[in-house]
Amino acid sequence: MPAPAQDSALQDAEEQGDSGFDEDYPEDAKGRKKGSTSQATRRDQNRIAQRDFRLRKQQKVIFIFIRAYC
Repeated sequence: MPAPAQDSALQDAEEQGDSGFDEDYPEDAKGRKKGSTSQATRRDQNRIAQRDFRLRKQQKVIFIFIRAYC
């Protein structure tokens, strides 16, 4: 629950018609941007990221195991 000062500021913004969204944002720019990366490049990047994630997870498990049993 917002603090009373924040609550009154929110009410003031609503009264002035400020929705909190950037109204200068172009209409055709909604959604995910179409990048120039190919599917193969994305697949390679995901493979690297998944491998790094698995290595970090394995290191954490080993660290916890060592702390618990040593």
